[in-house]
Amino acid sequence: MNPIGILLVNIGTPAAPTAPAIKKYLAKFLSDERVIDIPAWFWHPILRRLFLNIRPKQSAKKYKQIWTKCGSPLNTFTCSLAKKLEQYLQKNITPEIQVKHAMTYSEPSIANEMKAFKDENINRIIVLPLYPQYSGTTTGGVYDQLFACLAKSSNLPHLHIINNYHVEPGYINAVAKSVSSYWHEHGKAPHTLFSYHGIPQRYADQGDPYPAQCRATSYAIANQLKLEFGEWTQVYQSRFGRTAWLKPYCDITLKEFATKQHQEIDILCPGFSVDRLETLEEIAITNKQLFLGSGGKKYRFIPCLNDTNDHVTALANILTKAITSMT
Repeated sequence: MNPIGILLVNIGTPAAPTAPAIKKYLAKFLSDERVIDIPAWFWHPILRRLFLNIRPKQSAKKYKQIWTKCGSPLNTFTCSLAKKLEQYLQKNITPEIQVKHAMTYSEPSIANEMKAFKDENINRIIVLPLYPQYSGTTTGGVYDQLFACLAKSSNLPHLHIINNYHVEPGYINAVAKSVSSYWHEHGKAPHTLFSYHGIPQRYADQGDPYPAQCRATSYAIANQLKLEFGEWTQVYQSRFGRTAWLKPYCDITLKEFATKQHQEIDILCPGFSVDRLETLEEIAITNKQLFLGSGGKKYRFIPCLNDTNDHVTALANILTKAITSMT
């Protein structure tokens, strides 16, 4: 069997929890028209002169709260996940598999990892963006960078991109099992929130399938957990700016729950493959303080799948289908 390369792609992370490092990361991230679709002639001057002189200092305080001895949680978990996945696939599928990881907006870059595959004469490559639900703001950016780095290649690889896995049984089962295990150890709250990273509403209006796929994921997990209608709610987090984003908003919903019907909640984030700033700081710290400060009684964050064995197995099952199609 000829070797197969697998590239896991995540969004990226600052190299350090400092304002200069965050400024460098945000400059690349927020310059992508997939992320901010405002015309560059209008947006980029605002980004450079205003946003990048204010936001990095604010974000540095947040990153410092979640940074570990090993560095960025997103990078640490993604790197570990790739190594464990390679070991699993080499043991259970074929030793002729290499798994690398890349970041869309930081290092290691997609271009460099694709070049590494080429240098190793690996011309069958499966790319798995670590976003269960497709959005042009995330997976779309992976497509852009892949095609850009291959645009001038005279010998294109056999490429298979996994567009999404939002209702793949292995993924749904892994999330449900994670939640069930958490409940078994800590008890179950009367109400569960499924929180997803938001996108501007106009993106969905223009055809982005992300909100429909988020709903499908939530229903599938709720069904697996045997949650009845009224026992769970789906929300969207991480919005910024003045334009309308997908609703309901997580923070506003938490305030309403705290003062009304649901004062004890569990919250999970099925749109994130591994924990990062938006889960460890925004959801687990800031939103917890918001909920409890608004009158809520109990708030518990259920971690993402990260580099757990169940996550490795779920991704391996998804990848096995693509590997089979290449053999």
